[in-house]
Amino acid sequence: MRVIFVLLMMIFASFRANCQVISSQPLNQSDCDGNGVNFSVAATGTSLTYQWQRKKPTENSFANLTNGSGINNATTNNLSVATVGNTNNPHDSEYKCIITSGATQIETNVAKLVVNKITGVLADQAKCEGQSVILDLTNLIITGEITNYQWQKKNGATFQDIVSETNSSFNISNVNISQSGIYRCKVTFSTTPTGTCVRNTDETILSVSDCVINISQQPQNQTDCAGNSVNFSVSASGFGMINYQWQRKKMGESDFSNI
Repeated sequence: MRVIFVLLMMIFASFRANCQVISSQPLNQSDCDGNGVNFSVAATGTSLTYQWQRKKPTENSFANLTNGSGINNATTNNLSVATVGNTNNPHDSEYKCIITSGATQIETNVAKLVVNKITGVLADQAKCEGQSVILDLTNLIITGEITNYQWQKKNGATFQDIVSETNSSFNISNVNISQSGIYRCKVTFSTTPTGTCVRNTDETILSVSDCVINISQQPQNQTDCAGNSVNFSVSASGFGMINYQWQRKKMGESDFSNI
């Protein structure tokens, strides 16, 4: 019996020596596009080897990672992704690690990559004094974990915060010429495990005019024989495209009407 007990203990010890135990799983990571993140795992066991895998949002299965193209330490317990948000490591990519000891393998939980990124262009706007202006991010694609918005206006070579404009849209109900300028929105994102990162939208130009039409040449009286033709002309300048509509009032009529 003692011999059998010793043999069982030896077998158990051998099995335990070759058993991998994960003590710390990889965590989801978030950062702004262009920055780098790390995924790590902690495990115990003998002669452990590691192989990190990735699945992009457009892929159906995980594939082994190799060093290169911004990937480092793909066969260690600490995977380094140098640049997030590119085609190799896009938003919502998933990562996991295969840990091997002898003939046994275990895999970690899946960790997700969140890329804080702004894609798209803000349209320029031209307005007359007194009109309403809405600057918003509706036409942009923004991914990630947003913590704050801050609209800014360019003053010289630098942008300055616009007080109290901390929503995703910026409304001006009665715009004036002094508010013409270059605007953008500074978006603050949270990062993992702690901290924040900032990305700015592209710049948009707001042009405000008094929209007064200046007539430089008035139409002149015309005289000719019956049956002949005459021309009336006017020259004008102003903001944006100028539209013309001639009107006529015949003898006996009290009002002008469009021709």
